Amino acid sequence: MNDWISPLSRNTDPATSHIAEEKHTRLGKRAIRARQVLKLIHDHPGATAGELSRYMLEEYPLLSISVCAETPHKRAPELWDKGLVYNGRDRKCLDSGYLRATWRITRAGRAELDDKGAGV
Repeated sequence: MNDWISPLSRNTDPATSHIAEEKHTRLGKRAIRARQVLKLIHDHPGATAGELSRYMLEEYPLLSISVCAETPHKRAPELWDKGLVYNGRDRKCLDSGYLRATWRITRAGRAELDDKGAGV
C-alpha cells in the first residue's frame, strides 16, 4: 500500500501544502494511516467516517485528536480508489446526526490486510 502516487494537495494550494504532502508520503505516514483506516473499516463495517474517527482515537490513543478526526475522511476515498473499500448504505451518523456514507471492506481490502498482516 506504499504506492501512493495520487496527489493530496491541489495545484492552487500554497507551497507549504505540497511540502507537507511530500514529507507525509516519503516518511510512510500516508500508507500507515491508510492501513489503519482499512483495518478500522474491516473491524467496524458500515461505519461512517465520523464514527471511524472515534474508533481511531480509541484504538490508536497515541495519535492526536486532530489526526484521528481528519484521517478517515481523507484516507477512505483513497482506499475506495484502490478498490479496497466500497460505500455501503447512507445512514445517520451516530456522532454527527447527519446522513453520511458508510464504508465496507472489499475482498481485495481483506487480502491486503492478510498479505501484510493486520498489525498496524
